[in-house]
Amino acid sequence: MDDLTTRIFPYLEVIRANWRWMGWNAVLALIPLVLAAGLFRA
Repeated sequence: MDDLTTRIFPYLEVIRANWRWMGWNAVLALIPLVLAAGLFRA
């Protein structure tokens, strides 16, 4: 279990340091997805 923790910890640090930016980027990425789904619905 300790090996798994040492492998995951760097990724958690990156997420903790950048969660606001990544969250906002995900919201902005959803806008074109929603628009495309609405415009190109068959």
